[in-house]
Amino acid sequence: MDDELFEGYDRMARLFYLVLLAVLLLGAAAGAFYLVRRYGSSEEVRAYLGEVAAGLSGGTDAKKVTAGAMKTGLLSAALFFVCGFFRPGAAVIAAETARRGFVAGFTSAAFIRYFGAKGLLLSACMLPSAAVLIPAVLMFGSVNAAAAFGRERRSKRFWAAYIFFFAAFCAIFCISAIFEGFLTTIFMKYAASWVT
Repeated sequence: MDDELFEGYDRMARLFYLVLLAVLLLGAAAGAFYLVRRYGSSEEVRAYLGEVAAGLSGGTDAKKVTAGAMKTGLLSAALFFVCGFFRPGAAVIAAETARRGFVAGFTSAAFIRYFGAKGLLLSACMLPSAAVLIPAVLMFGSVNAAAAFGRERRSKRFWAAYIFFFAAFCAIFCISAIFEGFLTTIFMKYAASWVT
């Protein structure tokens, strides 16, 4: 079924994958740069992160974190899916990818800036879910962006494959949410107890 989806789209999807990867990295760099420029020596951010770390060291509700991450992931999947119907959707996909990169860059830079090597450990706790989510966002976004630019080649088989592809990535986003809810929270609990 994927053959119909990728036929005629593979080269364009690969190009969009590279573009979205660059956008994600630029967003992460912008997030880190914004932290340094806007909150370079801010005690407010340090105090906030200290409170977050203290809260994490006491443990968090894994089910609530999973539900929140699942909701966010499925909304992003739905947004990307809808963007595949319209050419301007490719720009929306790029903006959402940049936003994700910005948040990740800002958060990681904040932990490292204010907690040093211990902050690096806190950032590393997010790797299990990020290792699933980031490639999924890039691949799903690139295919949807390619679909937005290939309207003239759409067929009934294409739509069946497109919906199947959407369902598969919803499942991947759910797996990422489970990792975030259970693995990341457990790792964060132990890492945060070292920071506080």
